[in-house]
Amino acid sequence: MKLAITLPNGKRVGADAYVRAWKLLKTLPPAEPVRGWTWWAESAQAVLRDIGRGCQERINRHDRTMRDCGERRLYTKVRNAARRGAIRYECKGCGSPLDFLRVNPNNPSTRYCSPECRQ
Repeated sequence: MKLAITLPNGKRVGADAYVRAWKLLKTLPPAEPVRGWTWWAESAQAVLRDIGRGCQERINRHDRTMRDCGERRLYTKVRNAARRGAIRYECKGCGSPLDFLRVNPNNPSTRYCSPECRQ
C-alpha cells in the first residue's frame, strides 16, 4: 500500500514525491514563488511552514492506531495499556488504586473499590 498525502489544493501525492519536494524547497530562496501547493503561488517559506505544521499535527495526533478499531480490539488495547502501567485506575470515591483486572472501562460501576465508596 502506497502512502498518499493530500495537499491543500486537493491533489494527492506519494510520500516519496512529498519528501523530494520538501528537500527541493529547502534549497530555494524564501521568497521564491511555488506553484502547485495551493490554488495560487505561495512563497517557498510559507510552503515549508505549512509542511512543518502538518508534520507536527500528524506527530501529535494520538489516534493513529485507533482508526477503524472494533470494540473488542479497543477493549484489548486498553487492557494491555493498563497491564503495562500506561493507564492507572483509581477509585472515584476515595482515590485508592484499583486492580486493572477488576475494572471494566465500559462499566462505570467497576470504578469504585467498595459499595460504600459508590454511595
